[in-house]
Order: sequence, then C-alpha cells, then structure tokens
Amino acid sequence: MRQAFSPLQTGSTNLFVFLDDFHVLDAEMQPKLLGFIYSVTRGTNVFLKLSAIETLTKSWDSVSHTGLQVPHDAQTIKLDFNLTMPDKAAAHIEGILDAHASYCGLPSVRFLSTSNDVLSRLIWVSAGVPRDALNLFAQAMTKGTISSRSRVSVTNVNLAASEMVSQKMRDLEIDLPLLPQERSVSLVLENLKDFCIKQERKNAFLVEIQNDDPVYQNILKLVDLRLVHVISEGITVGEAGRKFLALILDYGFYTGIRAPKVWTCSTSKQSE
Repeated sequence: MRQAFSPLQTGSTNLFVFLDDFHVLDAEMQPKLLGFIYSVTRGTNVFLKLSAIETLTKSWDSVSHTGLQVPHDAQTIKLDFNLTMPDKAAAHIEGILDAHASYCGLPSVRFLSTSNDVLSRLIWVSAGVPRDALNLFAQAMTKGTISSRSRVSVTNVNLAASEMVSQKMRDLEIDLPLLPQERSVSLVLENLKDFCIKQERKNAFLVEIQNDDPVYQNILKLVDLRLVHVISEGITVGEAGRKFLALILDYGFYTGIRAPKVWTCSTSKQSE
C-alpha cells in the first residue's frame, strides 16, 4: 500500500479511509488500531477520516505511546454549532433545510411551516445540532401528514422531540459499554432528570468545570450524546477563579410537562 499510494508514484490517486462510530470499539483497542493504520499509511496519499463521540474516544495511549496525538498527528473538527451561538446555529440549520426544500421544488422550508415559531422551536429542541434538526423536522412532517395537515406545527415538533429522546436513550445503551464506570453516566442522567424535573422543576443548571471530577466528565459524555446541551461554556458565579458550564436538559424530557423555570446547581449538588 505504501508503494502504491506513494506521493512520488506516477498515476497514484488519493484513498480515503472512513471509520464511522469509532467510539464503539473498546477504549484500549482504539489507539492500537489507529497506530497500526497510521504506521501503514503515513507518508502516502491515504487519508484517514474518523467520526466518533469525543469523550468516548481514546486516540492516544501515553503509556505505550501508541495511536494518534491531537493536534500533532490528527486534527479535530467539530461539525455542530450549539446553543452558545443560537443565531449561527439557526442560520446554519435553516440553510440546510432550505437546500432540501429547493431540491424538492419548494421556495423554502418556511413554506412547510405553519408559522415562524416552528423553526425557532426546532432550533431550540435540536440544541443547534443539524442532524437532530433534520430528523426532528422529518418526524414532525410525518406527524402533520397523519393529522391530515400539509404543514408542520409547533405541536408536531414537540411530539417529534419526545420520540427522539427515546431514541437517544436507546443509543445510550449502544454507545456505552456495560461497564461499571460507564453505567455511572446513566446514573448521572437520572440524577439530573430527578433534580430538574421532579425536585426543582428548573431546566437549566450549572456544573463547575473540574476535569478531575468524575461527575463533570460524565456530564461531558451526556453532552456528546446530545442528552444535555451547553448554553454557555464559561460562567463565573461568586468566587473568582471558579468557572461553570451552563447546561440544559434535552427538551424531549419535558414534553407534556409544564415549562419549568431556570435554576442553577453545582457539581456537588448533583452528587448528593
């Protein structure tokens, strides 16, 4: 392979290798596989493209010095906007939906909506994630069709969000191996749901940024799994030098529940 795809080889072409859902591999296996592929393809016209949940991916083993180091050997590209940049997220998602509408011979995606509130709600419940917005709008269209309506309503979007969170919960079981340290992620989610929905009836909360805190790390995994969403990447409350993430629980958990007020809590609160 190294000879066939050498940049100096006359007539050689580029070869792209795509590894999708790389995070489902055992964490100890991930750097070994990446290290092997890199050893074979380094210095050639072979390009490795990897898609994975960042917090569930181990690209480099510092003990055995195996794998790919970011950013030396590989670059990370984040594809999603989020609710920290709602205007950019809205423009990005509407542009994608408009492209689909144009392909179908429609003037814009708003032609399929009963009001401007539909797209606003879609951006909110998808947390600015394009793939979630596309799936939600498709499901909302199906629900509108079942109700003999030709356009999508806010209610259709809300119902689609409720169904999508059920799918995300099923994905949680697939993406996380049944190991004790990973089951703690599900426990943190249940604690967050209990705190936000049952105890305080608030949907926004703060978590102190502490990289050595297992609760904080599990919440980051929930963010990557799109069950919790970041609305601010750094807030200082009270004591200087302490920073917090501001997050909200996925809207799908609230369908059918009266909209809760905003509240805050710290990591220590979640641990109780």
